[in-house]
Amino acid sequence: MRQARVPAPRAKRRPTQEMSVFRFLAETKDSGKRLDQMIHERLPEFSRSRIQQWIREGRVEVDGRAKRPSLILRSGESIQVIPGDPPPLRATPEAIPVEVLYEDEDVVRSTSRPGWWCTRAREYTRGRW
Repeated sequence: MRQARVPAPRAKRRPTQEMSVFRFLAETKDSGKRLDQMIHERLPEFSRSRIQQWIREGRVEVDGRAKRPSLILRSGESIQVIPGDPPPLRATPEAIPVEVLYEDEDVVRSTSRPGWWCTRAREYTRGRW
């Protein structure tokens, strides 16, 4: 597996942000795999849906050309990935009364009432539905 990180051109990014360009060479074991699948195997810290978004935005090139996420790879193809910024965090504090069952320096345990979301869901931006 060949992977190299090189600085991206500054013209595409604000100077305060640091970014890497990932370059891969499709190996024999990658032949027949989808482009998004192979990139996810090499960069598991990014979700496959996020990688697909980068491909659709043209941030991924195969042999110098933008392709579809479903492209079936062949051995020897050169892949370049320029990661995009993470989606902005849209969390806002809410005044929701909760009963704290336990609290220490590292952990807070509270109750949850019916109808309250305890985990983040994309379609719900508030604590209640």
